Amino acid sequence: MSRSGDATRYAVVSFVQKGSRMVAEDIHYLDTYPQAQAVAKFVSSRRPGVLVLSVSPAPEGEDPEIVVLDQVGAGLASATATVH
Repeated sequence: MSRSGDATRYAVVSFVQKGSRMVAEDIHYLDTYPQAQAVAKFVSSRRPGVLVLSVSPAPEGEDPEIVVLDQVGAGLASATATVH
């Protein structure tokens, strides 16, 4: 299967509790949404919070479009995000 430079990818981001904060621990990139869902289900059995994101490519010099598709686990229910 050839990789297209303009295909949407999916990311599964796991979070861990650090004091009163939820901190991103790891990111897994996948090619399909069903793959991302399967990985998120597996990871959520070991981590308190997991996000499934779609990452759409952007023209050079622009940021990609990132959309939260799923939130798995109770750990992120009341969390707010700070992006650095």
